[in-house]
Amino acid sequence: MIRLLRQLNVALRFTLELMGLAAIGYWGFHMGDGWMGWLSGITIPLLFATFWGMFGSPRAPFPLPPKGRLMLEALIFGLPGALLLGLMPVTAIIYLVGVVLNRVLIVYWKQENLIHT
Repeated sequence: MIRLLRQLNVALRFTLELMGLAAIGYWGFHMGDGWMGWLSGITIPLLFATFWGMFGSPRAPFPLPPKGRLMLEALIFGLPGALLLGLMPVTAIIYLVGVVLNRVLIVYWKQENLIHT
């Protein structure tokens, strides 16, 4: 049973990554009118995904040291929730609670090797 919960926690991590990108895109679409909204709604999530892929993802070609990675995680997972607070506060709070719970379980179950490999 615990093994299944651990696997679900890793799946939750990936889901939170995707939800964070969607939240950043949603925020970007609402911050501009017309083509500026479209431009920011598409390019900002792409920039975040590229930055995460280069420095923070499990197979990053340029991995950061542990403290730098923790700071990057706080930015990549925390900023979407902060941006959504003004647009959809309940959704933002649910997302942020999921992020905190996921990170606590990663530390508790010693899953850092699964997300930093």
